[in-house]
Amino acid sequence: MKKPYVSAGRINLIGEHLDYNGGWVLPTTIDLGITLWVKNHSDHFVFYSDKHEPFGCSIFEDFPNEQGWFQYPLSVIRYLKLQKIDIPQGFELNYHSNLPEGSGLSSSAAILVVTLKAFNEILNLNWSSLDIALIAQKIENQYIGVNCGIMDSYVIAHNEWDYALLIDCQKLKHEKIPFSIGEKYKILILDTQLPRSLKHSAYNQRRSSCEQALQIIQKHRNIQNLAEAHISDLDFFTNIELVQRARHVITEQERVKKSVESLKNKDFISFGKLMNASHESLKKDYEVSCEQLDFLVENIQKQKGCLGARMTGAGFGGCAIALIDDNFDMDYLSQLERLYYKNFSIQPKIFIGKERCFS
Repeated sequence: MKKPYVSAGRINLIGEHLDYNGGWVLPTTIDLGITLWVKNHSDHFVFYSDKHEPFGCSIFEDFPNEQGWFQYPLSVIRYLKLQKIDIPQGFELNYHSNLPEGSGLSSSAAILVVTLKAFNEILNLNWSSLDIALIAQKIENQYIGVNCGIMDSYVIAHNEWDYALLIDCQKLKHEKIPFSIGEKYKILILDTQLPRSLKHSAYNQRRSSCEQALQIIQKHRNIQNLAEAHISDLDFFTNIELVQRARHVITEQERVKKSVESLKNKDFISFGKLMNASHESLKKDYEVSCEQLDFLVENIQKQKGCLGARMTGAGFGGCAIALIDDNFDMDYLSQLERLYYKNFSIQPKIFIGKERCFS
């Protein structure tokens, strides 16, 4: 096999559900990810995974539509065919992942990006990182059926390892924000082990509500995206649900701006408070948290040395993150796992994310 191709997972530090609203988000990649090896095959495409059953098909036959992990790499082949890109009749693609699936760490974007990166090089397509990000988003929107924004594929495709990316999702450009936070601070990832499928969740409903909210504001003001709205624009609504959804977008955008200044100044106490406020907004206004996420977030927020915690990703399960300093008792994590299991009969996973930045 040739050299492996790698794509990392991601956490969003703050700025949830802003990417498809044209706002600024602040994600960073993590140490967990997906590795892909590719080699030639005489006449079939065969997809192998260390987590799933293999799948194979001929490029000349109709591709299946049933659900399965293979739909992600298969959709890349489907895209290449529709673009009339000349591709060989077969490859073996072998995926190895230590990235939890359905946990809000963007395993779906990671597998699309790593597959696109491989074919970009193998077929000499000369795609840029932005090209790969946009194609991955298009595939997930059109072929997988998830109406996701650009954030996940963007940060994974660019993979600026020791930075968070302040991404302008409207203009599709970014600023690198240093994120080597030193030995005193760590970010924990708290995995609820509660899988959620965005396709079958309320994710698309939230996006639809934001589109409705934008249309109402546009009758009064000239804005292109909901993230440009002002808090006073809430007065245009009579529907309380639209008030809540728009209020989250507007206030979360302000939290992103303040977070960038906090991180540039290494003011992690202020950043932690913004994380807490973000979770509260996601819980009450955007209503994308759940009992399990709230349990982990609220319990770890109470501990000495926890500066802030919030759910990360689309919600409805998945992961939370917590910013801790060296006053935090790491032994507490075993107690939290036991409490969580006692309440939900699910064993969570709690681990340090992006360790290379903390040395």
